[in-house]
Amino acid sequence: ILEFYPTWPETQEFLRQVQTQVIPNTATLGFEEVSDAVAEIGEQYGRWQNSECFGLHQTLLEHEEHPNTGRIRLGDFYGLAVNHGKFQFSESVSYLRQLGALDESEPSNLRVMIPNWIYGPNNCLASSGYYAVCCIDVCDGYMNKLERELGSHDASAEQLLQVVAALPEPAADLGGKNHTVPPALERRLEEIAEYHNGRVPIHGRLFAQWMHHVHPRWCPYPHMSGTIAPRRAEEQEAVTGMKVAAQPDEIRQHMEQSEGRKSSAPTDGMCSSMWSMEEELVDSVAHEKAKTSREHESGIARAGLRGLFFASAIISMVMALAKLITKDTLMDSVGSGTGKKPAFACVDIGQTYAV
Repeated sequence: ILEFYPTWPETQEFLRQVQTQVIPNTATLGFEEVSDAVAEIGEQYGRWQNSECFGLHQTLLEHEEHPNTGRIRLGDFYGLAVNHGKFQFSESVSYLRQLGALDESEPSNLRVMIPNWIYGPNNCLASSGYYAVCCIDVCDGYMNKLERELGSHDASAEQLLQVVAALPEPAADLGGKNHTVPPALERRLEEIAEYHNGRVPIHGRLFAQWMHHVHPRWCPYPHMSGTIAPRRAEEQEAVTGMKVAAQPDEIRQHMEQSEGRKSSAPTDGMCSSMWSMEEELVDSVAHEKAKTSREHESGIARAGLRGLFFASAIISMVMALAKLITKDTLMDSVGSGTGKKPAFACVDIGQTYAV
C-alpha cells in the first residue's frame, strides 16, 4: 500500500487520534461506537488531508521556473516523479490540458500552472456520490475577505487596488508574503473597469484572471466555459479509454526538451502572457440589474441638475425683464413733466430711484 499511498502511516495515526477523541478508554467497540468514530473521521478528514495538499504545493513551488510565477516547467514536473519518487506528478499532457493546468503560451516550453493542478479534480478523493474531498482553495478564503471589505459585488478599480494592497496574501499563514500590485496589473484592472463602464464585478472571469496574475501561486487561472473538461482520473479514463499517466517515452521527451532551456523571467509584473478580455459573470442578470439601477439613479440626478439650471435661468430672465420694465416706466414718468410721482420706488443695483 505504501507504493500507491505513501502517507498511509500518517493516515493511520490520524484515525487513531480521532478514535481516542470520540471513544477514549474503551476496550471493546460496538457498532454504535464505531459509527460515531467513522462519522467524526468524515468531519475532520478534509482539513487533515489538506496538509498533504500543502506538501505537494510546497514541493512544486520549490521548483518554480521563476519566483512568484506559479509555474513549473513540464520537464521539471516529470523530473520530480522520475528523480525524486513523487509519483503524483506524472499526468500526461493531454490530461493536464483537460484539467486546465497546462500553460501553452510558449509551445516550446510547456509549463504546469501550480494552483490549477493542486485544486483540480486529479487531487480529489471520491468519498461518496454526493461529495469529494479535495484540496482547499486558499484563494476562496481570500475572496471571502475581499467581499467583506468591499460589502459589494463590484467596485471601482481604485477601491479594489486599495483593498488588495491592505489584505495579506491568500496564503499568508502558510508562508506567503505581501507584495504591491505592479503598474502593468493596475492598468489591466482599469481596462476591466472600462469594459464594465467604470465598475469591476468581482465574481467574473476577468477579475479572477487578474487575481491569478496578482497571486499566481495561489489563485488558479480561469478558463472560459467549455474550453476544458476537468475530471477525476478514473472518470477521464472511463470517458476516453486512455490512461491519464504519461508514458515513459513522453516523460523522457519533455525532460530532454527542458534541459538547458528556460524562458526569460517576466519583467512587467505579469506571470505569463496568458491574458484575454473574454468575460463570464457568475450572475450576469444581477450585474445588469445593478448597472441599470445605477444608470437610472444617475439619470435622475442629471435630470434634477438640468431642472435646477433651467429654473435658475428662468429666474434670471424674469429679474432682468422686471428691471427693464421698471426703468422704462420711471423714465416715462420723469419725462412727462406733469410733476406727478410714480406710486413706487425703483431699485437698481447700486442705487435707488425715489421720484
